Amino acid sequence: NYVRQQGISGNNSDESMRIRRVGVVQQLSLSAGVALAAMLLDLSRGFEGRVTLAAEDFSRAFVATGVIALASLLTLIKLAPNAGAEVSGHQHQA
Repeated sequence: NYVRQQGISGNNSDESMRIRRVGVVQQLSLSAGVALAAMLLDLSRGFEGRVTLAAEDFSRAFVATGVIALASLLTLIKLAPNAGAEVSGHQHQA
């Protein structure tokens, strides 16, 4: 567990609150992903005018989800080369 590895005890109320927030954000992201996938499946099905889902609906939803995930790279490219070094413990080599 990352919390135990880093020696965060959670006794401090600020630390405890941060840990809880991370858990809430993770659960919200999972829920948003499921909702997005369902929406994409329904849009694909509706686009074809069908009542039931077909295999091609899943392919389209999968590709659309991949494109959305790749689009997030645009924000990550702006990060500094040593971003996250404090958390990972890695040293940036110039």
